[in-house]
Amino acid sequence: MKNLFNNNFTQIAEKSTPKQNPIKRFFNKLSFILLRDINPEFNDKIYALKDPKNTGCKFIQGDIQHLDKIVPKGKAHAVSFRNAIYHLVTMENENDERIQIPLKIAEPTLNHVAKQINKALTKDGIFILGEREDKQLTDTKLLSKVLKKNGFKEVAKTKNGYCNIWAKIKDVD
Repeated sequence: MKNLFNNNFTQIAEKSTPKQNPIKRFFNKLSFILLRDINPEFNDKIYALKDPKNTGCKFIQGDIQHLDKIVPKGKAHAVSFRNAIYHLVTMENENDERIQIPLKIAEPTLNHVAKQINKALTKDGIFILGEREDKQLTDTKLLSKVLKKNGFKEVAKTKNGYCNIWAKIKDVD
């Protein structure tokens, strides 16, 4: 796996930066998952694809609530997005401030999205959440509960217990 990584990626910096391209950030997260047990020197470094056109990856933009219309069932090896959960579980109030929506509305919405992600992913697919979802108004306990209920398990937790990388472990209806 280390040779495969070295053939396709090159290190471009020591630490991740907030201005880093979302695609590079995605591959850094993915490389961390794949390589953290092989060699700890890969932690906290930024990598770029040597030849992005030959990755076999297809990046699609669309509404995550209708993932089934843009990603064929069981075809995605990874699904990743930033701030999408935040926008699903919050709304603007009369003062133009973001506030949490009631759980009775948020939970069914999150369930629907989790099922869509599960259906889109291959048997061994991964789901990567934005690294700052927990810093916004996202109820991460509710999110974790919903993801576990919908066939996912935690892969990588941050120091504060927030998990932003999930693995699909079973199909759901």
